[in-house]
Amino acid sequence: MKEYVLLVFLTLCSAKPLLHPSYLTLKNMMLKDMEDEGLSSVPSNIPFDTRMVDLQNNKIMEIKENDFKGLISLYALILNNNKLTKIHPKAFLTTKKLRRLYLSHNQLSEIPLNLPKSLAELRIHDNKVKKIQKETFKGMNSLHVLGENSVEKKEEEAQGQRPFSQPCSSGSGWGL
Repeated sequence: MKEYVLLVFLTLCSAKPLLHPSYLTLKNMMLKDMEDEGLSSVPSNIPFDTRMVDLQNNKIMEIKENDFKGLISLYALILNNNKLTKIHPKAFLTTKKLRRLYLSHNQLSEIPLNLPKSLAELRIHDNKVKKIQKETFKGMNSLHVLGENSVEKKEEEAQGQRPFSQPCSSGSGWGL
């Protein structure tokens, strides 16, 4: 049932019609569900036309530069409840269509650099974020949901910018 709901959601959010040839492929090409698999790294065999990758509730500590290379159709990436401490600055370089990124309940001490400008939703609450670089959200005009975090007073606040402690809006439909 979960896969069906997610598939319907992604179909509705897509600019492609439902009967486009890429939708006639196997459902695991659209949704790669690797939740609760005990994985310690991102698998290298994710099909190139995957739209959503669910890697939540694993033991992944690091996202490497090439972990998502070639996933040009990736729309949603769920990495909640892992042990993430590091995300390579070039990890999302080829994910130009990524709109939803869930990084909550990890051990990240800073918001990853070079996030895709296409992001509309970033959930990163319950991490150890202590550092927000000045250019982190530059050019992210579509970003409208930003998860909550407790961040100590930073240089951004000292310069009169709003601190990173905005509440999440609800409604992802995935219980995240």
